[in-house]
Amino acid sequence: MTAAYRTLPRSAVPGAAAASQIVVRMGSALGAAVLAVVLQTLTRADGVGPRAFTGSLLWSFGIGVLALVPALLIPRRFGSGQVISPPR
Repeated sequence: MTAAYRTLPRSAVPGAAAASQIVVRMGSALGAAVLAVVLQTLTRADGVGPRAFTGSLLWSFGIGVLALVPALLIPRRFGSGQVISPPR
């Protein structure tokens, strides 16, 4: 997470750290709730079995891929101190 704070002014880092912790905690709770609903829905439709758990696993994989998108957009800094923005 420190890479995300490198481009911020020093005075903005505490607020950004608090905001990122709130987003992480809320996102974790929301993700767990979504996966629980998906598993419950698939279990009611197909019964307890491999299809329900496979569907839940695919949903968790999809959520993980979606979470990688903003992570790849974080600017990178190399040894020279130069900030390299991600391609657009």
